[in-house]
Amino acid sequence: MTIAIKPTASGSTIEQDGSTVLSIESDRSVDIDSGTLHVDATNNRVGIGTSSPSHSLTINKDGTAIRVRTDDTNSSTFNVGINASSGIAYLESSLIGSGSYVPMTFYSGGSERMRIDSSGNCFWNGTSIIENTKYNFYFTSATNGIGSKVDTTSTSYHVRWHNPNGVVGGIYTSGSNTTYTTSSDYRLKENILPMTGALDKVMQLNPVTYTWKLDGSNGQGFIAHELQSIVPECVGGEKDAVNEDGSINPQGVDTSFLVATLTAAIKELKTENDTLKSQLSALETRIQALESV
Repeated sequence: MTIAIKPTASGSTIEQDGSTVLSIESDRSVDIDSGTLHVDATNNRVGIGTSSPSHSLTINKDGTAIRVRTDDTNSSTFNVGINASSGIAYLESSLIGSGSYVPMTFYSGGSERMRIDSSGNCFWNGTSIIENTKYNFYFTSATNGIGSKVDTTSTSYHVRWHNPNGVVGGIYTSGSNTTYTTSSDYRLKENILPMTGALDKVMQLNPVTYTWKLDGSNGQGFIAHELQSIVPECVGGEKDAVNEDGSINPQGVDTSFLVATLTAAIKELKTENDTLKSQLSALETRIQALESV
C-alpha cells in the first residue's frame, strides 16, 4: 500500500495507491473519496454521496432508497431510522417517544395537526379538550367531522365498540343504509320473558315540547331524568351531574330503547281492544235476540 500527500492548485490531497482518498481545499473544506463524505468550509454542511450539500446534512444515493439510522451499541436492532425512497420518507423505529409531560406533535403545512399528550390522549386539529371531560381521542374541525369509507356494498362495520365483555355495539353499512347497533344476540341472554305492564309505563311517559337555551330552536322529546325513572335503559348519565370546573355534565337519551316498551304497549292495547270487540259483539247479539222476541 502506497500513501502519498500531494499539493494541488487549491489545497492538498492524500492518495492511496495512486487514487485520491482525501482532499483538503484552501477554504478548509474536506472531501473524502470524491464526495463519499464532504464537509464544507463553514463546517455547517455535510454531504454524503455529494460534494455540494445543500442542507446541514444532504444524502444523495442516485434516487435509490436512502436509510439513516442510529443503532444501540448493545443491540442489533436500530432505535430510529429514516428510509427515503421515491420522494417519501418513512420513519422506522421500535419505540418513538417524547420526554415526560411533553406532548408528541405532528405538523403538516407548517401547522400542528395532531398530538399525543403525556396522558395518552390523542388530539386531531386541537391541542386540548374543550369540555372538562376525559377522552382518549378528541377531534375538532371548523367544518367537517370524521369520515369512514369501506370499499364494498356488503355489510361492513365502520366502528365497533368493545369492553371487557367483548363487542357491545357498532355502526355498519350495507348498499344504501347505515345501521347503529347495540349487542342483542340471543346467545348473550337468559331468563327471557314477555314484557308486561308496558301500557302502564307508557301512560307515565311525559312527552314535551321545548326550546333550546343555546339558540332558541324548538325541540320535542323527553326530560332525561323523568324518562330515567320510567325506562332507565333509555338514559345515560346522572341527574344534576357537573364536571370538575362546575360546568354541566348533561344526561343523554337514546329513545330507541323505547321501541320494546311501545311495541309491548301496542300489543296490550290490541288485546284489550280485541276483548272489548268480543264483548261488544256478544252484547249486540243479545240485543238482537231480545228485539226478535
